[in-house]
Amino acid sequence: AGMPGLLNVVYNKSNTTTIILDNLTTAMTGHQPHPSTGRTLMGEEAVRADFEALARAMGYEEVHTVDPLNLEELEQALKACLDSNKPAVLVTRSPCI
Repeated sequence: AGMPGLLNVVYNKSNTTTIILDNLTTAMTGHQPHPSTGRTLMGEEAVRADFEALARAMGYEEVHTVDPLNLEELEQALKACLDSNKPAVLVTRSPCI
């Protein structure tokens, strides 16, 4: 449901940083797999959604991926996104613990 909004931001050249929190599961509803995990609900291998590639395909030039537990790296990436003055995507990826 977030892809139309992500596309609208870059299409309208909004000075917006979108942060994608990828915890590699759907924790809020039972830890089931989703398109970013590379596994179906039946546990079979599937194509893994690549948020960074999707953002770049939409036209984002400023795309960063960090481990949110590395605060220095997170701060640097967030600063780069905010300082870019253009649509940016920051993916934070860490397993749900």
